[in-house]
Amino acid sequence: GERSHKLQKPLKGCESTIYESYLENKGGGFRILWTQEDNRIVVWFIAKHKWVSRLAKLIDDAKNRTARQQMSDSFVSEMESGNYTCSDSPSQGKKEILLDALGNVPLK
Repeated sequence: GERSHKLQKPLKGCESTIYESYLENKGGGFRILWTQEDNRIVVWFIAKHKWVSRLAKLIDDAKNRTARQQMSDSFVSEMESGNYTCSDSPSQGKKEILLDALGNVPLK
């Protein structure tokens, strides 16, 4: 059968793919905000519906900060000089560490 959109609803207007799952059907109920990172699910927040947009922006910001930390100095230099080619991989050999949406610390 079809999966209910209430189990995995992608949020609109986000830079990254962020999903919400409904905990309560009634208006203003709680939502789980989560992302899929490779083969794992990261639960970012459990929040009331009225906070979903604000928290989704915080998740986007945290994911952007995480991506910035993975760029090596040599990659940044190559980008600035225009010598970067698509076959280069800036994060090759580096392990991704997600940053907390509420601060610039590793996600626990």
